[in-house]
Amino acid sequence: MLCLIHSQIDAQLGIIENQYAIHCFSNIENEALVSFPKNSSNFIKLEEQSVKINGKLGSYTMRKSSIQEATNMQFKALKKSGDDILIYYAYTFKKKNYELILSVQEIYRNDYSGVEIKIIADLPKEINAISYTIPNTSTGIFGGGIQYSNWNLKGTKFPLIVEENGVGRGDKGSTFLANIFGAAGNHHTTYAPMPKFYSSNQKSYYLHSHAEDVIWEADFTNERTISFHSNFLGTQWEAKPSLQIFQQTPLQFASLASDTIRNTYKLQKWMQGFILGVQGGKIKVDSLINRLKDQHIDVSAIWIQDWVGKRQTRIGSRLQWDWRPNYLSYPNLETWIDSLHQQDIKVLAYINPYFVEDGLQTIRGIDKEVFIKDNEGYPYKFKAGGFKAHMIDLSSRKALLWMKNIIQKNILLTGFDGWMCDFGEWLPFDNIQLANTIEKPLYHNDFPAQWLAVNYEALSDFCEEKNLSSDDFFIFNRSWYAEKNSPPRVMWLGDQLANFGEHDGLASAVTAYNTASISGIPVVHSDIGGYTAIKFGPIKFLRNDELLKRWIEFEAFTPIWRSHEGLLPEQMSQIYQDEEMLAFFAQFDRIHQKLISTHFQAAQEELITDGYPLVRPLFMLYPNDKKTINIKDQIMVGNKLLVCPILKEKTDTRMIYLPAGVWKHFFTDEIFEGGKTYSIYAPLGQPAIFEKQ
Repeated sequence: MLCLIHSQIDAQLGIIENQYAIHCFSNIENEALVSFPKNSSNFIKLEEQSVKINGKLGSYTMRKSSIQEATNMQFKALKKSGDDILIYYAYTFKKKNYELILSVQEIYRNDYSGVEIKIIADLPKEINAISYTIPNTSTGIFGGGIQYSNWNLKGTKFPLIVEENGVGRGDKGSTFLANIFGAAGNHHTTYAPMPKFYSSNQKSYYLHSHAEDVIWEADFTNERTISFHSNFLGTQWEAKPSLQIFQQTPLQFASLASDTIRNTYKLQKWMQGFILGVQGGKIKVDSLINRLKDQHIDVSAIWIQDWVGKRQTRIGSRLQWDWRPNYLSYPNLETWIDSLHQQDIKVLAYINPYFVEDGLQTIRGIDKEVFIKDNEGYPYKFKAGGFKAHMIDLSSRKALLWMKNIIQKNILLTGFDGWMCDFGEWLPFDNIQLANTIEKPLYHNDFPAQWLAVNYEALSDFCEEKNLSSDDFFIFNRSWYAEKNSPPRVMWLGDQLANFGEHDGLASAVTAYNTASISGIPVVHSDIGGYTAIKFGPIKFLRNDELLKRWIEFEAFTPIWRSHEGLLPEQMSQIYQDEEMLAFFAQFDRIHQKLISTHFQAAQEELITDGYPLVRPLFMLYPNDKKTINIKDQIMVGNKLLVCPILKEKTDTRMIYLPAGVWKHFFTDEIFEGGKTYSIYAPLGQPAIFEKQ
């Protein structure tokens, strides 16, 4: 029996209290957004914990143990204070009695009403972990940033830590070998976690820490509840973590926040053309461009990651992380770039925030004290895979200016039209010293956003000085973490193993497209053919012709079309290796070029007008179709192009699901009725692609 009904606080928020629980509504006609049980202390949990995060090669393991937990959590009262609803609890901690006050306040996101739940009472200083557990019996949980193994996160538990993706991640063979070097990863490791989740009952959850040294952990292992644990790594809460809950459609959850943000995602046509990833010096690049022209393949840009030169290591050839042109490999680089511009070919570079230990820039940086320091005050040095390196201190104003100058002088003034903004995951959690002379202290999950910001600021200042438009430059990155819905302009999915693996190969890239999109990242892409290679005695994981062709078939139907030679180029199949492979690539390049003005343009317009990501999971467009909840191996580009790649070797058929509507096979023109599952024949050169009629 209802004993208390509050009128809507601001035309939306409503509270209904009965003897069992307090129910909160954004619209009284809908299911409750959240319920606070009166006879259970399970909703909120307060703890003192011991938390330790160990790192190796950019991968991290969080170990925690409970020291003391608050007990006897009991509901006491419900009060209204202005526009807020206050819920009072009593609890015991270390034999003392305390009062806990939860504030429930109406908030808006993208014009949608929801609630924010936060603690407004002081907590005992020893408490450094707060958990929220919410009733939710939905069969699907999605989001959490770019996830590579799981599309539906139901049944999983993991921390949200920016880290290396890992090699193998559970796939047979490759994971065992990667484990020898401590770089295997697992089902949840990702360069780009995001503290936001969506459930199939159309509720969305946004996690806010307010303090950057908070690591969230999501727990979806219970069938009837979902839990979010916040672990504070500092000495005392600056502000307690909060939870925001909305009733939204998947498209609303994934859409960008405002027209101002959306307009920054407009891609120039050349950015969607073929971007040739190539290395090896000017002579090789010029020769390859001419070979592609002979096949009528128009190169819109080249990406020469080795513009800084290369060095041999025990794991293969690596770049010389000194961030200045290598004129031995690329003589007269500036003049050569000008000549490519005259051919309507853009040129892209590569950079990351690390400096090889014996580089000229490193010597200068040590002298200027712009690198992170260890606990003894010396420049912090870390193993980077075959060599050691230093890391720029992005918390230092002096270091930011120094880094911006390197980007402007050595990349922009050289004539490059953009670059890969790599890494951002390796900032240690402890045993280092940071300058912290910018607005706020720098923490591990902040580093990617700050690193990308330095790159954009360098570009913006350069363009302002030269009276250029920054929209004409192409920057793409791989790592990210942000509570606000303002992701990078273009991301790539990082280093997939060059095989068909579900967790770290081609199949993982398809899953990542879906998870990135529902998490609100508008434009992503993968390296055509993958990147990572393993050669360990007789055991080899190297890109072969079949894998490369299947990856070509997949990426040709996505908006960003960029190749990569891989970690061991001489031992991996390449798009230019022979006339047969070139002809195969040319076939799909022609398809991709035609799609730029049709499906890609339509998706781009929807991104600008509605904020919807270019690529969309089936569930995002068909949330009421229960069959879409667990489909992770198909993607939609815009609303009408369905891409179903072959994800297993030596296979030419696959099962696909067509949602409601009438669908036409892209290659055969055969018509299919939606709402059904089909076995589709997809030999090499004829992937399972469908257009909605």
